[in-house]
Amino acid sequence: MKETNIKNETAGTEEVKQKEVINTEAPNPALLIVGYVFIPLIISFLAMLFGTPHESYFGQSKNIFNLIFAKKAWLWTTLAYIVHLIYSTPKNLKNSLARYALATLYWFILTQAVFGTYNFRQYVLLATGAPCIPGPNTMCVLDATQKELGHLISGHCLLLIHSSLFLWQEFYPEIVNNGKKPSVVLIRLVLVMDFLMLITTSVYFHTFVEKVTGVFLGSLFWTLAYYKLYPLIQL
Repeated sequence: MKETNIKNETAGTEEVKQKEVINTEAPNPALLIVGYVFIPLIISFLAMLFGTPHESYFGQSKNIFNLIFAKKAWLWTTLAYIVHLIYSTPKNLKNSLARYALATLYWFILTQAVFGTYNFRQYVLLATGAPCIPGPNTMCVLDATQKELGHLISGHCLLLIHSSLFLWQEFYPEIVNNGKKPSVVLIRLVLVMDFLMLITTSVYFHTFVEKVTGVFLGSLFWTLAYYKLYPLIQL
């Protein structure tokens, strides 16, 4: 009888462990919202109220972390994604690649010059009153010295949040359970750097309203794709 009870307890423990693994297939959206929406906005609001130490190295747009990580966040996200595919193929590779392609398309449309000379953020900047000076072509180029007159969406908030939410949503089980795997270590490193640069952006760059729109657009794809579109089309 004792042996039977021990076996039953062991089996029960294994079932609990299996359930715990199953329950980690998707991240808690509430925690992601706190981390990537509320925290950046709260820090941005406090920075607006109390000011920031502008002489800080991290407050310079040409600091090495900003140039290598923040401005190239989607490149690092893509690298982490590809490395993980090499080490561990997803259960449904076609669906995973489709989700990556859609996330990349969203990034491309919002950050690259798709419709003519300007990208989406620059069109918004011009549409909200930023002046421009005549350029060599019929179009005009932005006058960087006067860009504060328009609304320049925080590209860093947009990109860093979009990249981070994509990685969390795609690789959450691996991030939680496979800490020593080289590909997972890289994903974790990218997530840490993204978050640190997001905090830096929240403190030093852009106006509060510009960061609000950046946070909104950064989380928009994640919200619509993973909680509306993908469940609907089973992607």
